[in-house]
Amino acid sequence: MTGKSKAIKFIVLGLALAGAVGYLFVSGMSSSMVYYFTLEEMSLTPPRVGEEVRLAGWVKDGSISGSMLEGGIAFVMTDGEREQPVSYSGQVPDTFENGAEVIVEGIFRGKPVFEAATMLAKCPSKYEATKPGQERGEDL
Repeated sequence: MTGKSKAIKFIVLGLALAGAVGYLFVSGMSSSMVYYFTLEEMSLTPPRVGEEVRLAGWVKDGSISGSMLEGGIAFVMTDGEREQPVSYSGQVPDTFENGAEVIVEGIFRGKPVFEAATMLAKCPSKYEATKPGQERGEDL
């Protein structure tokens, strides 16, 4: 085997390895990427049916119904102008309550009720986003 053929084999092996690493990187990134919607974005440009989305908003006061013992909860997300009914049957975070900022994730099925697979409730002591109807810097 000549030095030139060894070099060609080494280059081909290196390209194959770089391609495999690149493929794994891109496929891993695409499976973990989920588009983040606000309620306004969702009303203006709804996601495609079957698309996995994250939706952010606040829990409308007095809209929480059901319990984990009953098989799940239902509530209404709001941004102060728009509303989106949500159903969820997973573990409810401790910080979930009326008026809490939540992020739900699930597959958009084109139904009036968004069926969430996961839910995150932001802790109000760590996040200071403005609530619907609140001006920046204004305390409620």
